Amino acid sequence: MKTLFLIILFGLSAIAFASPDRVDEQLGGLSGKKAPRIAQGFLDKGYEKLELGDIDGAAKDWENAIKHYDLFKIYYFVIAENYYDTGKIKKSCHYYLKTAESDKHHEQARMKLGICEMHNKHWQIAINYFNESLALLPNQALAYFYLASSYGILKEHEQAKESLTKALSINPKLLLLIHISDPTRPLYISYAVFCLKKTK
Repeated sequence: MKTLFLIILFGLSAIAFASPDRVDEQLGGLSGKKAPRIAQGFLDKGYEKLELGDIDGAAKDWENAIKHYDLFKIYYFVIAENYYDTGKIKKSCHYYLKTAESDKHHEQARMKLGICEMHNKHWQIAINYFNESLALLPNQALAYFYLASSYGILKEHEQAKESLTKALSINPKLLLLIHISDPTRPLYISYAVFCLKKTK
């Protein structure tokens, strides 16, 4: 049952968690700043490899670019997202952690680290990451939804109910979106509703 729960969880994140393009936002801060030629060279090679589907090669080149130009650390998140989107969860988690360590205000990285820890069945650590993410950017419906799920697994039903209620107050259509995006998700919705009813 928990394996199915986690499969559904990761599908939900890929479909429903449409985050803003944080990299484009941060690149705006690089305007007018010229990167060292060697760093830019590695960055360009990374993009070329990414276009060919070679994420490992792109990651290696971008790691080298970062070594020569510290501001390119924003590309840790790009690497993480590409690994995540191709199902390479362990590698994506490694780069989400690098993102979080290099940017103390990166709420998306902390959100994804919470999902990573759910995948590892480290529920309390996941809860900590979701709370960190929400502290940086409140009103994230999915962060509260994952928080509710983690609390529910730990049988902390009052906290699960509170978090899920908050998620639905932010986005009342959240459960509908989950249902539409994958026909297997009624089980996930039933679990969420269970959290709501448990303490009634």
